[in-house]
Amino acid sequence: MLKMEKKWELPVEAAPEKIKEIATLFNLSEAVVKVLFNRGFYQAETIKDFLEVNAANFHDPFLLKDCAVAVERIIKAITAGELITIYGDYDVDGITSTSLMVKVLTDLGARVDYYIPERQSEGYGLNSEALNAIYDNKSSLLITVDCGISAVAEVEAISDKLDIIITDHHQPPEVLPKSFAIINPKQVDCTYPEKNLAGVGVAFKLCQALWLELKKENLMKYLDLVAIGTVADIVSLLGENRLIVKLGLKEITTTANVGLKALLQSSGLSHKKIDAGKIGFIIAPRLNAAGRMDNAKIGVKLLTTESLVTAQELAIVLENENNNRQRTEKDILEKVDNMIINGNLYQDQVIVVAGSDWHSGVIGIVASRIVEKYYRPVVIISKKDGVGKGSCRSIEGFNIYEALDECSELLVQFGGHKQAAGLTIKVENIAKFRLKINKLAEMKLTIDDFKPKIKLDTEIYCEGITEKLLNDLTMLEPFGMGNPKPVFVSSEVLIREAKKIGADGKHLKFKVGTNGKELEALAWNLGAIADVFSHEDKINIAFYPEYNEWQDRKSIQLKILDLKYQYNVKNDLNNLYSNSSVEGKTINKLDKFFTKIVGITFENRQELVAKIKIGDKLALINENDNEFDSNAIKVVSPYGVLGYLRSEIAEMLMEAISEGVKYEAVVTNITGTENQYNGVNILVNKCELTELRYNKEIDLSTINEILLGSLKFHPIQMQAIDLLDKGKNVLAIMGTGRGKSAIFQAKATLLANNNHKTTIIIYPLRALVNDQFINMNRLLKDLNLKIVKANGSLTLQERAELFFALSNDKVDILLTTPEFLEANLAKINIPVNKVGLVVIDECHHILDTVRPAYKRLERIINYFNNPVVLALTATASPAMVTELKKRFSIDEIIIDKNVRENLNVVDLRNIADKIDYIKELVQRDEKNIIFVNSRKQAVDIAVKLRSLCNVNADKIAFYHAGLSADWRLKVEQWFRTGEVKTLVATSAFGEGVDFFDVRNIIQYHLPFNSTTFNQQCGRAGRDGKESFIHLLFGKDDISLNKLVLKDKAPDRTLIGKIFLLLKDLIKTEFTDLTNHEIAEKFMLKHKENISDKAVAICLKIMEEIGLLWRENFGVRRKIFFNTIPEKKLNLEDSATYLEGVYEKAEFLEFADKITKAQSYEILSWINKPIYPKDL
Repeated sequence: MLKMEKKWELPVEAAPEKIKEIATLFNLSEAVVKVLFNRGFYQAETIKDFLEVNAANFHDPFLLKDCAVAVERIIKAITAGELITIYGDYDVDGITSTSLMVKVLTDLGARVDYYIPERQSEGYGLNSEALNAIYDNKSSLLITVDCGISAVAEVEAISDKLDIIITDHHQPPEVLPKSFAIINPKQVDCTYPEKNLAGVGVAFKLCQALWLELKKENLMKYLDLVAIGTVADIVSLLGENRLIVKLGLKEITTTANVGLKALLQSSGLSHKKIDAGKIGFIIAPRLNAAGRMDNAKIGVKLLTTESLVTAQELAIVLENENNNRQRTEKDILEKVDNMIINGNLYQDQVIVVAGSDWHSGVIGIVASRIVEKYYRPVVIISKKDGVGKGSCRSIEGFNIYEALDECSELLVQFGGHKQAAGLTIKVENIAKFRLKINKLAEMKLTIDDFKPKIKLDTEIYCEGITEKLLNDLTMLEPFGMGNPKPVFVSSEVLIREAKKIGADGKHLKFKVGTNGKELEALAWNLGAIADVFSHEDKINIAFYPEYNEWQDRKSIQLKILDLKYQYNVKNDLNNLYSNSSVEGKTINKLDKFFTKIVGITFENRQELVAKIKIGDKLALINENDNEFDSNAIKVVSPYGVLGYLRSEIAEMLMEAISEGVKYEAVVTNITGTENQYNGVNILVNKCELTELRYNKEIDLSTINEILLGSLKFHPIQMQAIDLLDKGKNVLAIMGTGRGKSAIFQAKATLLANNNHKTTIIIYPLRALVNDQFINMNRLLKDLNLKIVKANGSLTLQERAELFFALSNDKVDILLTTPEFLEANLAKINIPVNKVGLVVIDECHHILDTVRPAYKRLERIINYFNNPVVLALTATASPAMVTELKKRFSIDEIIIDKNVRENLNVVDLRNIADKIDYIKELVQRDEKNIIFVNSRKQAVDIAVKLRSLCNVNADKIAFYHAGLSADWRLKVEQWFRTGEVKTLVATSAFGEGVDFFDVRNIIQYHLPFNSTTFNQQCGRAGRDGKESFIHLLFGKDDISLNKLVLKDKAPDRTLIGKIFLLLKDLIKTEFTDLTNHEIAEKFMLKHKENISDKAVAICLKIMEEIGLLWRENFGVRRKIFFNTIPEKKLNLEDSATYLEGVYEKAEFLEFADKITKAQSYEILSWINKPIYPKDL
């Protein structure tokens, strides 16, 4: 691989008219306006505030909780001549915070001392030994900077001797230190508007307040120090931080700080323009080096000295320390990289490397370098005296803190956040830790997660890259966290004169052009691909434009971040493994989206709302004569105007409407009570031509050919279909792999195509619904039938489309669970005489005490006017048969007593090396299906086997529900013809299509339920020849499945906590936090990690029981609370919640059963039916 493949992400773009309007108003390039929109600045007022930086926009420091109290105490100390000690930290934020406080208090006449803990021996934060020493030094007031918020015990122990004012920016714990004052904008009851200040920013606000109180003017000195600390601490450069850094950068160029001048000179930055990048990559590492390698006090001495000679000496010391740090870093990096290469650790999901006596001050930097090279989560551990201290760095999609929490039994201690963390571990536990964290990553990460993401701002042609564009881009500076440097993309540009540059040819230089304009481009570390390009090849480039100044010449140059070159592929199968598209869609091009009607409380509209129901169609009509908004779009029901679309949505749609595109809306939810309706939620659809849904009448032989090809229905299948044709309610008891599904697929097709009747198929689990939905659509695709699924996994959009289709008689086959069917019966508006067949698959669940919805199916069948019932199972007890006959009036029971003697079980549960075992099977000339539990695993294992196998490597493919329909069909055909011999697949593969010559079924993971397990095993040997089922799963799979279900099926406690968190967050009308942001706030509040998926499920459950509703428009989502009813809401009213509960229960029961079962017992579940002997 010449370079690491990166995934490019283009955002949804706003309407062109809006972009042009803002560009004209501010005289900006349209490309820059798009960047502003991507940063969340849509309105002229907010854009003006962002672009025009003004010192008058600093917030009042006295808005900070306890600020006035702290100022009063400090002034008292200054007046009385008390010794004030500043307690800082050893990183750049701490060094600049300490320096700032020392200089300001000195200016105000205070007696000041400071203390910085030593990194190696003391570590971060307050410690009692240091506090006692400070007290013994006659200090009576201590001010912390960038630390202290968690030092509850330390403050408690010294509080009777020493007044402590804590200034900090870290997340406060639930229990706070009992100090004299705490200044931290993140405190729950602090109303200060800017929550994202760095430690030096918080210290600066206290200094501002002191200055105002004593000098009666705004403090504008020392912003150079504040800017350095703010950038170095990688906080968001928006809001007040942007103001600090923008003004501070100007001050750095003319700084009066002799220490900073000396540092600029020693680092080669004198007389150069200083930007945030130079702070982050040149200035900050030098200040940091002191704390990493020796003592951070050197940095404070440098920034507070008034002696030029001392400053120059200290700057040289720091330069030497930085060089020392670089050498140490390089040495450890080389050792770590060699260990990774020699041990093939780059193939691991998480790279864990340990070595003896590595410097703890630099292993975090080394971990970051390894992440950059391999783009995998990394843990670097330094071992000493039987204990390892590690630094962790992660990638997007893998919360390293959460992973450490899952491994906590192997750790002495740990801490950190989602992207970076630290740990202490006993050396003897490192191997176990490596194994466990990799297993966690296997379940969490997908193959796409290992592709670094480049978030593009907009596409631009070379001729649009002008001096004006570059000058406009400077108005967006400073760039950094929260306001990253914009990244542009140009597609199909011609590349010429590609050549290697640099002493070792490490870098790539070339020229690119479109439409006659040519620019120079530079790509760091891509020299190796210079020889790949032919003359005038076309490539796509992601880049940032900048000026290249050399020998008084100034020209535009593109700094290349990534490029995509279309390599030739050997065959279609290789295409399956490649994925490198750029995706993006303009909002007004969306075919459908969710929103809420505004204005329904005006005039007589409440009366009109009372007349509509979910599923009703509504018209959207432009009201171009509206005196307030010519883009206004009114929403009209058959009874009158209900209200309007939001103005920003209407504006975006009008471009499409003006081009002749028509939209309609469907009611998806009505919130509130009969006395007061709060909202009408709608799905807006682009209108489409109505398609002819039915073919001419077909007979059973045609369906036989569609479903089974050249095979014929066997006698038991024919008997069942015949009885159903006669209107009989049937119980069919048939073993795995004997074609139960074909019976109801055939009958449902006949009913839909010939009689225009709907079939409802009920499965016990939503996972089965999802798999069967894919399979049935694939099988019956040529018949133009409308097959839909209905369960808790549906998105808002899918639910709306479902209920719309049902209410408009557009559904032929409905696949669902009993819980979803019962919970949504009022919305499933199928005419009562339209249902021709109800299928109850895995009907033995009728006896489940935890599944009362199964027993209530009798009422639902009555609701649909008692259509024909087909109940199916492979395991029928006498009690179950009796119960079914009583509840569903079963007329006939048929049993297929066939035993599949050709199947064998190879029991290798808990095998140590699954891949090594499978590799031998793959290299035989037999067909194999390897069943796994996730799409990611399907791809990863297929890729790994291809790299390891010497024989049949080119006959390995993967299959999962995330593939497009075309790709799924291709893979099936390859497997049928033998072009593919080994298929790594999820449960989405195979059901309903017979592949008769499968010799080996490999159960790599433990499935989530017995039905899936039996169905997968039943794919083996359908031609009657000897075949094998290989059981490779083990206890670890059970633990991992439990983790997955924890996310998919949240419990009451978690749902309640999320609800209360949202109540705190939704202070106004709504919140637009993403699921990820909600998960982060949850972790901060409860010190408990949850996944984004768990948040999504909780939101869905709360929506189903009427607590909230969500508005989706493009990639944006808003969460609104409904008026909470007086009566207590019941979680059991949510189908999603109930389905999750039952999935958990089903898995735990199955896991316990299969763990205890002998291999012969497992075989009996697969190869024959179980039925009462008297039948």
